[in-house]
Amino acid sequence: SESVAFFDGHVVLVVYVLKLVNMAALEFGLPEDVGVIVDVLRDLIATPSVNPDQTTPEDEHAGEARMAEKLRGYFSDLGAECVLEDVRPGRPNIYATWNSVPGGKWLGVDVHCDTVSVGHMPGPPFEGNITKEDSGDLRLHGRGSCDTKATFAVVIAHDFVPCCPQAALRRMRAQKKSLQFNLVVAGTVGEETCMLGAEAFSAWLERKKIVIDELVVAEPTSCRPIVGHKGVSRVEVQVQGRAAHSSMPYLGSNALVAASALAVSLFKENERLAKEVTGSLGPPSLAPTIMHSGTGINIIPETASLSIDRRVIPEETPEAATASLRELVAQHFAHTAHKPVSHRVRVIEESRAFLQEPEHAWVKQLAQWTGLEPENVTYGTNASGYGSNMYRACVVLGPGSIEQAHQADEWITIGQLAKALEFYRAWWQLV
Repeated sequence: SESVAFFDGHVVLVVYVLKLVNMAALEFGLPEDVGVIVDVLRDLIATPSVNPDQTTPEDEHAGEARMAEKLRGYFSDLGAECVLEDVRPGRPNIYATWNSVPGGKWLGVDVHCDTVSVGHMPGPPFEGNITKEDSGDLRLHGRGSCDTKATFAVVIAHDFVPCCPQAALRRMRAQKKSLQFNLVVAGTVGEETCMLGAEAFSAWLERKKIVIDELVVAEPTSCRPIVGHKGVSRVEVQVQGRAAHSSMPYLGSNALVAASALAVSLFKENERLAKEVTGSLGPPSLAPTIMHSGTGINIIPETASLSIDRRVIPEETPEAATASLRELVAQHFAHTAHKPVSHRVRVIEESRAFLQEPEHAWVKQLAQWTGLEPENVTYGTNASGYGSNMYRACVVLGPGSIEQAHQADEWITIGQLAKALEFYRAWWQLV
């Protein structure tokens, strides 16, 4: 493929000219513009970017670097200035900017590059196979198809011309138009674990003195604008006991029993929160999620660890939620019959709740464009990592259903890609 750029005082539009015919459009009878999105999405799926924190160091599919380089190729061909910034060694964010109107309005899209692991997937995770259901729906399968490379494909492909080169050139000349705003598209790392890339992107915008007027954080929302979700406080409680032979448990201090009793106590605390605490996004929640302990079946466990996920509402800070967890743990161990030798609370992650005013003019416009009213959701996104000093309005929005995210068989319907295409055309006024 090759790219052709037109200039009118600044970069106005760059359109990919596909030397090969649009394979998806031909094979499945899709509209040409949707077919190009499918082809780009299959290319992105074929570029593995498994979050390294969710797999082994030996996994050849781990890391977001390949994805960042792939995106740099696409965005550079679209006339963007591209910057790769290592958030951690070998894990770069990519920032693609079109500074078309100096001093003008800024639009932004944040799409995370990382996916969850693929070990539990029964089919090929990176081939982007398409199936036709009995209902007639077409589904594109593969890791990242739904969460959340689909938005990248729509952003990249929605102005591509999927015709033969001669026809494409004629259409480009006829449709030459300028962006009436500045644009930044960020490909961020680490969203599936601790939202590393969001923090780095926020810092980069601050250094560039950019405040985004309208920001979309891409997640599979079925193209519904999401205006609120809870934040998190995640900690690990490390329990120290004393080992002994399992035939003489009275000589030891069983760290597993102490951690298990703590888990039950925290479960009861969650029930209390649900009954007694209210907020604009509902009550906070608290869940023990992971426990590790023991080295042998005949050894009283000397150590145990318990991971806790605490969801944070807008009426509290994540730091306050963490402090309350520390106090809960300390009070439990002070009064329980299953006292460990010692314990330590390690903070894993803290992020604030996200809440956007649904009556904001842009949000109301989004509802009109998508035909869907804004809602709040239970899961978290990179929007938690962005303070109000970074943007003037923000929503979470993207094609695909959250119910398909992280699944063994991850897929997105072609219809959702088409719906997202129409949204971006309306938002960017390129209809």
